[in-house]
Amino acid sequence: MARQPSWGWALAGLGVLCTLTVGAGIAGVAVFALTDAGASEPTNGHVDRLVEAYGIRRTLAARIVGVAREVGTHPYYLADLIYFETARKFTSAIVNEESGASGLIQFTETTAERLNTSLEYLRSLSEENQMPWVQLYLEQVAIGAWPDDPRPMPLDTKQRLYMSVFYPEARDWPLNKAFPANVQARNPGIKTVADYMAKVARIGKLSHLVTTPEA
Repeated sequence: MARQPSWGWALAGLGVLCTLTVGAGIAGVAVFALTDAGASEPTNGHVDRLVEAYGIRRTLAARIVGVAREVGTHPYYLADLIYFETARKFTSAIVNEESGASGLIQFTETTAERLNTSLEYLRSLSEENQMPWVQLYLEQVAIGAWPDDPRPMPLDTKQRLYMSVFYPEARDWPLNKAFPANVQARNPGIKTVADYMAKVARIGKLSHLVTTPEA
């Protein structure tokens, strides 16, 4: 039976060594190095904004903020990403009818197996209880433990976060670089990194508030 990862959970037992410390981010990545219109807000301010913008439960908003803090990204980036990947529903049981990908970041069967769990189990979880699995996946990609692209790379930009979920190899690609033909075929309208980023931006509600050197 798949087990639920705990918060601040190191990747012990998966043959991965890392230096995670609760509240310290990944491999020394400075958390919340990004700034936004509410940068001086305490954590509760970010939670309030997520609840207001998306109409989600406060408990889920708090989990999103917590995971973003742990993996070194901004909660507005992560929230917009989940909003896009779940077709604006924030539903942990959502399934892509064509690919079978499921959940908040559209876990695939291969991804679930690598995380020592299953899509059936992930779909059975509440949104709040699926968030630790989102965190675990993002941690593995960031420290270079993911077989598809074993390069350590902090999740310090929108592109790095978004591509970690969509196509990890493209985390540092030029925006105009095209995805392989099979990826394009499965994702109509998404030919390049810029296409994916633009689709998230069109429906996202909060990422535009974040100002970074990449903007």
